[in-house]
Amino acid sequence: MHKRRIAAITVAVLLAGVAAVTFSQDKPLVVTANKPSVDGVVKDGEYTFTHDFDDKLTLYASRTEDTLYFAVAGHTEGWVSVGLGTKKMDGSVILMGFVDPDGKVSFKTEIGKGRRHVDAPPDISADVISYAMKQEGGTTTLEVAVKAAPFIKQGQSSLDVIFAIGKDRSFTKYHSYRGTTSLALQ
Repeated sequence: MHKRRIAAITVAVLLAGVAAVTFSQDKPLVVTANKPSVDGVVKDGEYTFTHDFDDKLTLYASRTEDTLYFAVAGHTEGWVSVGLGTKKMDGSVILMGFVDPDGKVSFKTEIGKGRRHVDAPPDISADVISYAMKQEGGTTTLEVAVKAAPFIKQGQSSLDVIFAIGKDRSFTKYHSYRGTTSLALQ
């Protein structure tokens, strides 16, 4: 009985240490004066938030007073995307694209409708300030800058984000990996 209690306490202490590491990695998305360069290449320290998801993709984010910057670097030669506004596809503003073998970039702003997406209306597409993409060595990277005001309202404490990658260079093929997170705002 005594050995079980010691084992249970040991496991609890180890799990608490892991949880502390996990939570301490996710910093709030603070307003900063540093503006990432939207060129399709993520440099060390360029973004204030970085998180690797299952060795499938890395999500990057930064925020200035009036602009949100996101980058998705996915281990794929197909499409990559980031969606803003909800933790599910339905209702999210989805920014997605891919790079053809000849280097031609295809990019769209979409709106999630149920488990699908459709072209965003011009007023929502106009929230995109700039974007750039690169595909190299089996990794496709999308960097995008969008106006912050449509996505962050006065007093809002977090921003829901979805992300996904697909194996094909297509806007209609299903994802091979997807996920969601909520970025704390400060």
